[in-house]
Amino acid sequence: MKQAPLIVAAGGINAAGRTSGHRGYQRLVFPHLSAGDVDATMQDLAVRMGLGALWRSDAAAARRQVLDGTLVRDASGERPWLAGRPVRSAALLPRGFDPGALYPSRNHPAGIRMTVYAMADALASLGLSWDSVCRLVGPDRVAVYAGSSIGQIDAFSMTSLVQQAMAGKRVSTKLLPLSFPEMPADFINGYILHSIGRTGASLGACASFLYNLRQGVEDIQSGRAQVAIIGGAEAPIEPPVLDGFAAMGALATTDKLPLGDDGQPDYRRACQPFGRSAGFVLGESAQVLILMADELALALGANVMGMVADVFVQADGAKKSITEPGIGNHISMLKAAALARLLLDGRGSLYVHAHGTGTPLNCATEAAILKSVAEMLGTARLAVTSIKPFVGHSLGTAAGDQIAAALGAWRHGWVPGITTIDQVAESAAGTSLDVLTEAREIGAAEAVIVNAKGFGGNNASAVLLGPEPTLARLAARYGEAALAAYRRRLEGTLHRIADADDNACQGKEIVRYQPGGGVDHDGGRVRVEADGLHVDGYLHPIALPDGEALRAYFGGRR
Repeated sequence: MKQAPLIVAAGGINAAGRTSGHRGYQRLVFPHLSAGDVDATMQDLAVRMGLGALWRSDAAAARRQVLDGTLVRDASGERPWLAGRPVRSAALLPRGFDPGALYPSRNHPAGIRMTVYAMADALASLGLSWDSVCRLVGPDRVAVYAGSSIGQIDAFSMTSLVQQAMAGKRVSTKLLPLSFPEMPADFINGYILHSIGRTGASLGACASFLYNLRQGVEDIQSGRAQVAIIGGAEAPIEPPVLDGFAAMGALATTDKLPLGDDGQPDYRRACQPFGRSAGFVLGESAQVLILMADELALALGANVMGMVADVFVQADGAKKSITEPGIGNHISMLKAAALARLLLDGRGSLYVHAHGTGTPLNCATEAAILKSVAEMLGTARLAVTSIKPFVGHSLGTAAGDQIAAALGAWRHGWVPGITTIDQVAESAAGTSLDVLTEAREIGAAEAVIVNAKGFGGNNASAVLLGPEPTLARLAARYGEAALAAYRRRLEGTLHRIADADDNACQGKEIVRYQPGGGVDHDGGRVRVEADGLHVDGYLHPIALPDGEALRAYFGGRR
């Protein structure tokens, strides 16, 4: 391994709010935060939801609307077509917030609008100008891996494409390309970063975010990239998607929901992983992580939020049904547990952000896997949580939601619990698992395993280390003097991050969106010189392959 992949920024938006500043995470643990943190996050959500004037005139009324219009909820008021369906719970973006209102977004599908916002939010979280990063990084040493597991399916993409074609109407030229699942990466490259580096989208159903994370991690570990942008965006609360999942019996229907004090279905408690497990709840989300090679992060004074130790991806093997789980996740989780055990060396603790969808099948199979993990780790009780009761299941972006919550817990000290269940299901009960039914102080937890499972046999498990154990390892590698110099550079970064967060809370955030002229078709902007390829508008040349490794392989003896 040439470099370690450090998490230096996180941005995005889901039903809990924006990711930068850990605001979305804070919405999950309000009872355990300081009054100042709660007020700032409430104000941020109020501004985002178009309640800024109400916040200034009647903060109590604004608070009630913020609480009512975030997280999993009865979404039929916001999506009237849900009213006549057996499924009404959903985790929409905060009520009234349209990320497309912050930049020229005409004809953009919802997932693309969310992608643009998430990337801008991640750049704000970075605390460094993108130009300052590019001054140290060659254009082919930046990688962007982002996508959507189901593509874009709404009136500006696949839904209209199919409807217009079937009706014999003229099909818009924009509909097909905007439906492609890799379009989030394309927009990040083409309209925000103007990157000409490595790119793509690795799709693995509901494990897609971790599939893309693995791509970025391997690029940095091998030295192929110094910066990797990892993203996902899903806007699945559309009739074709919801009806498709409902037909499979995967969603929590109204008749299966617990009743509230008023005797009516409690839509807030629809998702109950490791509890009654009546089905999952769809959620909207876009999440972006910025990874940096450790040397670059130290040189720039980037904010080290943690490290991705590794990501393990496994298929299920032989299956009776393509949608049923197999052995792949058992393997990926045991690999992750083995690595975590080596990294912690018996001195630290960890917990698991489970896939935890709330379906009966996931509850039983994932609980059995987690018990095997606990046995391997030799822990008395393995702490397990899921955040889908709060933000729903955002399909391919779900692991991004989980990582955002893990980063927030390392900053503020509380791991969200599964507050929607009254008691732990028999399959998850016992002495080896500690299913959190309320928020828990993180204590000495140095690592987290993030788990994801997807239809078709797509499984991924990632091991993340917290900021303190990561910095301790960097000090051991580079020396205390190098870390002291890094901390001096970090001070300015933290000030800029705080300023960006304060501006966002007041509705003054800037969404970077810069369409521009592309490369001439005749290649006039690209020149071959002695030190590599030079591209107009980019500071550093692109090295040409020397073929040494290939020649050495075939020219050597076994």
